[in-house]
Amino acid sequence: MQGGLVLTVEILDYMEEALSKFSCGDYFDLRVVSEHGRSMRWENGRITVNKFYSEVGAHARVFYNGFWGSATASKIDVESLVEALKRACSIAKETARASRRNNSLADIPAINSSYEWPVKREFDDVDLSEKISDLQAVGSMVESRDYVKSVVVRLNEWMEYRYIASSEGVNIWESKPYAYFAVMATGRINGRNVTAYKNMGRIDGYTFFDEVTHEEIAGMVLDKLEKQGAAKPVKPGKYDTIVSPDLVGTLIHEAFGHLAEADFVLTGSVLAEYRGKEIAPSFITVKDVPNVDQGFGNIRFDDEGVPARDAVIVDRGVVKEFMTDRERGALLGQDPTGNARAEGYRVSPLIRMRNTVLMPGDWSLDELIEDIEYGVLLGTPLGGEANLDGTFQVGIQDAYEIVKGEVGNPIMVSSITGNSIEMLRNAVGVSKHFKIDYGFCGKMQWVPVSSGGPYLRVSKEGAPSIGAV
Repeated sequence: MQGGLVLTVEILDYMEEALSKFSCGDYFDLRVVSEHGRSMRWENGRITVNKFYSEVGAHARVFYNGFWGSATASKIDVESLVEALKRACSIAKETARASRRNNSLADIPAINSSYEWPVKREFDDVDLSEKISDLQAVGSMVESRDYVKSVVVRLNEWMEYRYIASSEGVNIWESKPYAYFAVMATGRINGRNVTAYKNMGRIDGYTFFDEVTHEEIAGMVLDKLEKQGAAKPVKPGKYDTIVSPDLVGTLIHEAFGHLAEADFVLTGSVLAEYRGKEIAPSFITVKDVPNVDQGFGNIRFDDEGVPARDAVIVDRGVVKEFMTDRERGALLGQDPTGNARAEGYRVSPLIRMRNTVLMPGDWSLDELIEDIEYGVLLGTPLGGEANLDGTFQVGIQDAYEIVKGEVGNPIMVSSITGNSIEMLRNAVGVSKHFKIDYGFCGKMQWVPVSSGGPYLRVSKEGAPSIGAV
């Protein structure tokens, strides 16, 4: 868009001039974020939220004697940016007044670059009435069943522009469209309360329905509700287990990925003691990657201007490296991975995941289950929590028994508990099928992320425990 290009040129000029007029500490940078979008919500037959928003602001940082100072500006001009840098410098100096740290920043190259993620269908090219119709169509189809008690359909779309310039010669900008569509339904079947959730994400514009129909989305939600209602009891305990790609993604993010974030590694993560050691069979590789098809965590540069690269957390069973920013990269003696991300211009970057995945293997699902006499297949997750020792508790939307190498009837599994490290250590195989999911990580700030992987078979010894219903 021509108007967007003019704005981009002006912002870059302001940032460059502001940096040229300022000096303080060992390093300083500016980050400008411009974002506009819409949030919509359909609930039980009507649109309850339809909100457009637009904002732009700047974040200034200064690194002085090993300490950071930061400040923001809501107006983008040279004077405001210089003033924000001065406030950041003052804060850094005050923080460093009592002592000096030897902390440094890992080296990165000076870069002058830009990237626009391709857009197939601009949000503004889609009439608002079409978006309302899409929410209405999916919601009404789910709501039409007598056993359904409530339905919520959400649409969030936003266009983000990020600009980063530093005292070390970084000058970059990147733009990307995000779109998120989610359906949540509750009901009562056979005297049981049932809940199902389905979400989708895109980073190429309003393209949800290029690949899936309203009927298919509604059908996925209803199918999960009905299977929960028809599920039979299962004895609590551990079984030979197949973990679905959706659940693999949740566990790899929540119960393993956070353990590999360098700020947690340096402050208590159990994964720190495994660096360079074998933790799983050789067919297990875990990565946090900056580019996967339609990944919500896709970036070319992080919010420190570091070129984003794969963070290979586990390489063929061995813990190799951690996700870092520049400061923790220097502390760990590791090249930064491009994992410093911020929710917006008001906050400083933190070490955050992007697209965290268990890499696929060579097995088919049939081959993974063919010799299981009796086991379980755990389906889609529904909320949960995890700790820095790898333990987790996760809700489950759907699960199935495996009998003599065949997936059988749905079973009642409300939640599972386990340990991610024990699961990987006791992995038996991974499928060639691969899938990612879409969501938001809430580590003090909210950022869009994806996670996923293949089907994972885990032996009874390391499998998560099924709780009593």
